[in-house]
Amino acid sequence: MASFGGRLYELLFSVFSDDFSRGEILHNIIGHTGSGSDSEVGAALDALLGLVHSHNAALRPFSIYVKTVMDYLANLKHKHIRKLFTVLSELSIHTQVHF
Repeated sequence: MASFGGRLYELLFSVFSDDFSRGEILHNIIGHTGSGSDSEVGAALDALLGLVHSHNAALRPFSIYVKTVMDYLANLKHKHIRKLFTVLSELSIHTQVHF
C-alpha cells in the first residue's frame, strides 16, 4: 500500500505544474520520511528517487526541500540513508551538468 502512495505522489507532481502544489506534494513526501515506519519511509524515498529520475529539472527548484530529509538522518536505517544520498547526489549531479 505504501508503494501505491509513493507512486501517487509521483503522478501528482507530474500533473500539477504550479510551484505551490509541487511544494506541497514534496512537503508531504518528506513528512513521510520522518514517520518511523520502515515501509512508509522506503516508499517516500522511492518516490523522491522516481522524481529525481523522471522530473529532475522540475525538482531542481525544490532541492532545498529535499535536503531537509537530512533532519531525519538519525532515525533512518542504513538502507534508507543510502537511498537518500542517492537522491541527493543524482539531484546534485544533474544540476551541475545542466548549468
